[in-house]
Amino acid sequence: MEWDEVSLNGTLCANASYLQHEYGISMTLTFNKWTIINETVSARNPPPICIGENIVDLEIEVCLHIYDIDIDIETNKFHACFEVLGRIMKLKFSKIKLGCVNTSLYEGVRCIENNIIHQLSNFKSVKAEQKMKAESTINSGAHNGITLDFILLLLSLHSFVLLYKILVTRTI
Repeated sequence: MEWDEVSLNGTLCANASYLQHEYGISMTLTFNKWTIINETVSARNPPPICIGENIVDLEIEVCLHIYDIDIDIETNKFHACFEVLGRIMKLKFSKIKLGCVNTSLYEGVRCIENNIIHQLSNFKSVKAEQKMKAESTINSGAHNGITLDFILLLLSLHSFVLLYKILVTRTI
């Protein structure tokens, strides 16, 4: 590759590979001996999905990370794990593991949360399923589908932002 306007002369190499087991791709881009890009994107372990705001020039995000995704078409099974991440200026400061879910279309739903396993069967009565869901909610520390850890994460983010605003307004 030559570009006379910026005195650029060297070898640019690109490589992209399909990763069958990871359901993803790997890509590298090098210039001479320097690596410019070396990234792997996987559907089995995708990057977190984040929402956030720039509050007083401070980027704060809450992210949902879905990982360890496995789809077995032969046995009709699906597995995925979930965690919530708190990040300030792209730096992770908190991680809350929510648990994993294993599903099968005909065998029921199996939730693994905080090392507690509950089996919900499609063949049980609705009343039994409601009882199991209530027990799962109590045992995992959840309230209306939101874990206590997640609420504490949001409160700590809010407190941090307020503290930052106070410090910034005092120094101005």
